[in-house]
Amino acid sequence: MSEEINAIKDKRQWEAISKIEGVNEAIFTAFTGFGKTEVASKYIKKHFVDKVIVAVVPRQSLRDQLLKRFASIPNFHCYVINSFTMSESDKIVKECDLLWVDEVHWCLGSGSQYFSTLLDIVKRKKFLGTSATLSLEHRMFLASKDIKIADTVTISEGIRLGIVPSFFMYNLPVLFTDEEKIKYRRFDKLYDSCFK
Repeated sequence: MSEEINAIKDKRQWEAISKIEGVNEAIFTAFTGFGKTEVASKYIKKHFVDKVIVAVVPRQSLRDQLLKRFASIPNFHCYVINSFTMSESDKIVKECDLLWVDEVHWCLGSGSQYFSTLLDIVKRKKFLGTSATLSLEHRMFLASKDIKIADTVTISEGIRLGIVPSFFMYNLPVLFTDEEKIKYRRFDKLYDSCFK
């Protein structure tokens, strides 16, 4: 069964790549768990092995994973978005054949003074952005930069293809002590502050 699911997912990933290939400045969106990183990886290995690639990601842990995954590609450079956009270091590569921004929504829109400059500070021949979701503001920002959404894989399509596992959503009340309520509110505010 899992081999069949993997074959279906692999076929759909290659379809996404063929759509990305047709767009110079491309965005690919897909539901969490589809394999956006796998799509980018296949795309890179097909077209950019001997070229300069700059990948920008939101977290250090993801950077570490990608550096291992692409260790065989000599000109693969990977950065965390905050150090990439806010550093003046001349050691950061900002001219490349492919700029890949994972979780691209972090740099789309006016909500971020620094991250939204990312697409303007990199000289590139090709751009690929990957994300699970884009808001209307993100889509308007992309349109203003003439960046196209090359392909989208919705959760509905994933269910139809049989590549989304069955799931149940439960809504259960949880009783908190007064101390837990205070902690919950504090962490909820902290979480919300990350998405301004």
